[in-house]
Order: sequence, then C-alpha cells, then structure tokens
Amino acid sequence: MRKKFIIGFSVFIAISTLIIFLANNYGVYGSYECVTYNEISGDSNINVLEKYRYYNLKLNRDKTFTLTYLVKEVNASEQTATGTFRVKGNRVTLTYDQGQQPIETALFENEIYTFKNRQLSRNQSAYYEPTNFETTIIQKFKKV
Repeated sequence: MRKKFIIGFSVFIAISTLIIFLANNYGVYGSYECVTYNEISGDSNINVLEKYRYYNLKLNRDKTFTLTYLVKEVNASEQTATGTFRVKGNRVTLTYDQGQQPIETALFENEIYTFKNRQLSRNQSAYYEPTNFETTIIQKFKKV
C-alpha cells in the first residue's frame, strides 16, 4: 500500500512539473522582445523599431502586461506602459491602462496579436476620419 502511494505521488509530481514546464515555455505568458515594428501610411513604410534601443513586452499570469522601451536619444530614460490582456484561442488582446498608451498606438483602442510559434504578431489598421488618415501597424514580438 505504501509503495503504491509513493509511486502515485511521484507520478503526480512528474505530471505537474511537466504541465508547469509546458505552460511556461509554450504558453503565452512570459517576456518578449520586439523584432519587427513597421507603420505603413499611404506610400510610406516606416521602421518604427529603429528609433528604440529596445522595446520589450511582458505578459504576466495575472493577465496584466508591462511594456518597457528606451528611445535612442541622448539622456532618454526608460518608459513603461501597463495594462491588461485577455487570451481567446491564439488571439491576445492588449488594453492599456488609462494614460499609459504610447503615442504610436493612440489610434488603436486595443492591440490585437496572434500567438504562434512562440511569437506574438499583429497586422492592424486604423482610420482617423477627421483627417482621412489611415495607418497599418505590422509588429512581431519573439519570446525570450
């Protein structure tokens, strides 16, 4: 009886460890580094990422996120934005806390990403009617 308990308990621990490992390595939670960030407006295609030293995203298990970035300017300081996110299937939707949204994302109520192969990617368009301004953001984050 005691031997069965020890074997059962060991199997339970092994399966639990495997589930935690898979969730940490293959789930959406974790730290990401931006590898592509382009803004397309009209005939211009701007590589937004070129103006940053880094642009990183962290998705926490409590459904909050932190975006940290540093602009390539003299005496620039690290900027942080926070918010919440929700996951539905392979779709991850980020919503910034009030007053936290970076200026580049101001036209978007939410940022909508697809999670696949340990990457978050989005191809999202917005239109600002008063000035007839239309833009598309193409962005990819790689899990680190």
